[in-house]
Amino acid sequence: MSLAASIQGALGRYRESRLERHLGGVDVLHVQGVELNVTGLSISMKKLLISGGFEKAETEVARSLVQPGDRILDLGAGLGFVGLYAMKFLAAAQITAVEANPNTFELLKDNYGRNKVSADFVHAAAGSVDGTLRLSISGDFWEDRVADGERGATGDVREVPAVSFETLFKQYGNRMDVLMMDIEGAEVGAVHTTIPGGVRSVIIEIHPDLLSKEQVGDVTNWLVRQGYRLVNSWGRVLGFEREQ
Repeated sequence: MSLAASIQGALGRYRESRLERHLGGVDVLHVQGVELNVTGLSISMKKLLISGGFEKAETEVARSLVQPGDRILDLGAGLGFVGLYAMKFLAAAQITAVEANPNTFELLKDNYGRNKVSADFVHAAAGSVDGTLRLSISGDFWEDRVADGERGATGDVREVPAVSFETLFKQYGNRMDVLMMDIEGAEVGAVHTTIPGGVRSVIIEIHPDLLSKEQVGDVTNWLVRQGYRLVNSWGRVLGFEREQ
């Protein structure tokens, strides 16, 4: 390696180290016009946020499907970034944000307040049944998953409220134009339900790392059977629109 390359490498490592030290003390970030409380998030998550890569697939698909005046049900809302983006820049009119992780749920509510956007909030995990379930919380919020027998329990396991897809669709179906789902493999629990007829678009992240190939097929077939066609995709984020 040349001296110049060695110096460039050392400078790069120095800048990276300085950035990481800086981000360690940062609790608020501005991402694509959205202010986010990032208290407690890892350095790697904060770096992803400032890089513009966080939820890029979701926002790109949302831009093609969300229309002015839309009402959105956001399952697995996380920090609320995609929902806030839709409300602030895509002229969505109403959002119901559902999040299971109790820590993330507090950040979610705070982020909507910071951005002066109103929403309905539901602290619950979307799944197959109503009641409670065990949620495995390890690392950043996007690593949360149901602590069942197949996937096991790692990290901090908490019992959280659970609400079934059937209940969610019954409660919010008459005021929902867009369904957004990013629920870490729990989407397979929806395949025996009927999406309300007024839902024009579905934006869903598929999790092949958590689901079998057959289960992934079950999820996409569930949408196709109900008259949806794939109109946009970005990686494993798929955008479906109901055929007229």
